[in-house]
Amino acid sequence: MRQQHFAITGLDAAARSGAPGANNRPCRLGRAAAWWCLVAFGFLAFACQSEARRPPAAPTANVVHPVVYLPADLDLVLHLNVQKFRESMGPDPELSLVRLWESFGPNSEGSFDTHEPLLKLLKGCNSLWLGCRLSEKGCRDFVFVLRGQWSGTYRDYGFGTEHNRRDLGAGWLSFDHALARRSSFARLYWRAPELAVLVSTAELDSTERTLEQSRDATTLEPSEDGVMSLVARSTGLARLVRPRSPKGAEWLGQSERIEIRFEPTGPETIATFTVLFDDADKAKLSAEAFRILVTALSGFDARFKASNVVLELLGTHVVLRVRLPTLESGSEVR
Repeated sequence: MRQQHFAITGLDAAARSGAPGANNRPCRLGRAAAWWCLVAFGFLAFACQSEARRPPAAPTANVVHPVVYLPADLDLVLHLNVQKFRESMGPDPELSLVRLWESFGPNSEGSFDTHEPLLKLLKGCNSLWLGCRLSEKGCRDFVFVLRGQWSGTYRDYGFGTEHNRRDLGAGWLSFDHALARRSSFARLYWRAPELAVLVSTAELDSTERTLEQSRDATTLEPSEDGVMSLVARSTGLARLVRPRSPKGAEWLGQSERIEIRFEPTGPETIATFTVLFDDADKAKLSAEAFRILVTALSGFDARFKASNVVLELLGTHVVLRVRLPTLESGSEVR
């Protein structure tokens, strides 16, 4: 067995010939192998250290599809064509939008926060996306993504170096506000002149993953056609309506997602409501309930007469289209 071992290792001839240093060669080979292992580990440690020191990649600049900056943990995503909205509203439509938003965002004290940064940014905005996490108290956790053309610099909108300014690369800057309330704006991401992202306190971590690390973006993407559209998870809507309508919350819990879209077509606006179910039988039962509801409403409101309402059952989708008169600029809803 000893001879076979030397033969295998290639040291058999040298051992038998009594060559000088033959007994030391295995030791020298061991020391050489250990030295090369140390060199390899050194290179490996240097490579890992270089990788750890590498700065994070700059955020992307997706002007065409900025909904990707909304986090995945939000229940509702709304798209508003601000330019079309501005054309159909009376004077100061941006202030009307801000006041409407404030009515949905009670703070922990039960009052409504003012949103001056939003008002300033809306002046140069042509489209916005709003993502919300819904609860019984409404929409307290949110992220606004605005696309437009803003003139001037971030200082013209009330942001400066005193707001913990960070340069993220690729034209992105971020500014932090005092974290006073959960429903307040806590951070602005700014990429002049086209993109701005306003983030509430509770959504800071998730928006960092989405915008700064390009991870965990929302899967709720409303249509960009028409003036306004939204997509919402039914579970979130059920939480919102449960205190006022337990039966409504129970019905919502049977579906997966709800989509709503408003498209002006001259003197009319087509409102499309789509409810997605996970089962065709549930969709069929819901469609029958919708028919009963529309029939009942037609007796009280002429807008729900048969010629103005179309109800379709498309597999697991129930689609309801209603034609409504388009409001003229400055007119009021009665």
